Amino acid sequence: MPYDTAELLLTTGGTRESVDRRFKDNGQRLFIHSGHPNSLEISISNEDAVETGIKEAAKLGATYAAVKLSEVEKIEFQVENNVSRMSVQSIPGAHVRVIVNGAWGFAGSVETGREDLKLLAYRAIKLARANAAVREEPVKLAPNKAVKARYETKVQKDPFEIQPKNIFDLLSSCVSEARHQNSLVKSCSATVSCEREDRLLGTSEGALISQKLVRTSGGFTATAAKNGMVQTSGLNSWGNYATKGYEWVEDMNLVERARAEGRLAAELVEAKRCPEEVTTLIIEGRMLALQIHETLGHCTELDRVLGREVDFVGPIGESFFSPQALGKLWFGSELVNIVADATIEGGQGTFAYDDEAVPAKKTYLVKDGIFIGFQSSRETAAVIGLEESSGQFLGTYGYDHPMVRMTNINLLPGDCTREELIEDTGRGMLMSGRPTSGHEIFDQRRTTFGFCAGTAWRIENGELTKLYRDPTYYGVTTPFWRSCDGISKDNWFAYGGGCGKGRPGQNGRVGHFCSSARFRNVHVGGGGVSE
Repeated sequence: MPYDTAELLLTTGGTRESVDRRFKDNGQRLFIHSGHPNSLEISISNEDAVETGIKEAAKLGATYAAVKLSEVEKIEFQVENNVSRMSVQSIPGAHVRVIVNGAWGFAGSVETGREDLKLLAYRAIKLARANAAVREEPVKLAPNKAVKARYETKVQKDPFEIQPKNIFDLLSSCVSEARHQNSLVKSCSATVSCEREDRLLGTSEGALISQKLVRTSGGFTATAAKNGMVQTSGLNSWGNYATKGYEWVEDMNLVERARAEGRLAAELVEAKRCPEEVTTLIIEGRMLALQIHETLGHCTELDRVLGREVDFVGPIGESFFSPQALGKLWFGSELVNIVADATIEGGQGTFAYDDEAVPAKKTYLVKDGIFIGFQSSRETAAVIGLEESSGQFLGTYGYDHPMVRMTNINLLPGDCTREELIEDTGRGMLMSGRPTSGHEIFDQRRTTFGFCAGTAWRIENGELTKLYRDPTYYGVTTPFWRSCDGISKDNWFAYGGGCGKGRPGQNGRVGHFCSSARFRNVHVGGGGVSE
C-alpha cells in the first residue's frame, strides 16, 4: 500500500473486526475492507474445479449442470470535504445449478474450492429432487450452442494500476474548485470507483467460458444550503459506470464538471419550485435513463411477465406486457426504438456471455413504437415458444442465483440535434440532472409513474430561460411514450447504475444509452418545501 498510515478495518464473513495497524498519511484516514479472508488465494482460472462440480452433479443424477466461479475486486476512492477515504473489497463466489427429474436445484457459496463445489453439487441435487416432487411442468430450455471462449474488456488504462495519490489529488481538486464557486456550497463529494470481475462458467453441455470485465466510474456531488433550503447537484459514481478503464475517468473532465455542479447547486438553492402545469417536456441525461429503466426495462423482463419474479412490482400477469402482445402493443410513437444490447462497447451492462453460456445480443424491445421483444432466459424463452434466449440471465456475484436482468437498455437516437429540439419546442420545460432518490412512484404494473428530477429549465421562444428546483412529472406509460415527437442524436451518452431485484436482493449492473427526448401534454409540478 503506497500510504504511510491508515486505520485498517477488515470485514470477514459478515463480521467486523478492527486490526491494530496504524500508519501516518498526512492526517488522512483510509478505510480498507476485504470481503473474504481467503479471497487472494482463489484462482478464477481453475477449470478443474468447474469440471469437478459438473462431474459430481452428473454422478448424482443431474441431466443438466452449470457451474460458475467468480471473484469481484473493488476499489473506491472518495474525498468528501476535507476527508479522504479508500475502500477495497474482494468478493469470491461459486454456484452450481442443476436439473434433476425436470426440476431446478441451486446452491451457492463464497467457498470456491474443489471440495466446496462437490458439496454445492450435492445440495443443489437434493433441492432439485425436492422441487421435482411438487413441480407442475418439467423444465425446458431454449436451444443454445455450447462454446469454449475467453473475453476481456478493452482497457486503455488499467484503473488498478493508477497511483492512489494521483486519484486523490484529482478528487481533492474537484472538491476545492466546487466549494470556491459560491459560499452557499457547504459540502462536496468526489468519487472514483474501479471494479474488476473474473468469471469462469462451465456447463454439462460442453461450454467453458472465461470473462474478465473491468468497470470504472467517477462522480461528483455538491450540496448548497441557504435559510434552511438544501439542494444537491451532480451524479454519484454509482450512476456513471462504464466497462472501460481509467480513460473513462479522464474523459469525464471531473474538475470542470465540479465547477459547473458547484455553481448549479448554489443556483438551485435560490431557485423557485417548479410550477404545476400541463406542458411540453424534454427529458434528458440520467433522468431519461431512469424513465427508460422503470417504464420499459422492468416491464419487458420475461420472468416478471410470467409471474416468476415479482419483487418490487407485484403481479404483472398479462395485463400490460404479455406474450400475446408481441408485435401488437402500440407502446410509443414511431420514433421510439429501444434495444437491450449487451454487445455495445462501454456500457455498464456489456459482457460476452451470460450465466447460461448464451452469447451477448442486441434485442429490439420496441421498434418503431411497437413492442416486439422480451428480455429472457433459456427457460422463460422456451415457456412462450421463442427460438432462443436474449442472453440476459445473470447473477451479481458468483454465489447469487441468476435471474433475468437488464443489460444496456438503450433509447436509440433520432435525427435532430439537442439545440434543434429545444428551438422547435417554443414553450415548455426541460428536466435533467440528478434524479431524487426515493422520489419515484409507479403502480405495480408500471402502467403509471411519477418522478422527481434534479433540475428544470423553462423553455421560452425556443430558449432555456428560468431555472426551477425540485421538478416533478407524472403520467400513464403508453400515452406518455406515444406522445414522443422528437429525439436528439448529438448527445447520445452512456449512463450506468444499479438495479435492485430479487430476494435475497441483488444489485445488477445496468446501463442506459440515451440523449434528449420530447413529450407533449405532460403534467409537471414541484416537490420539496414551499418558499
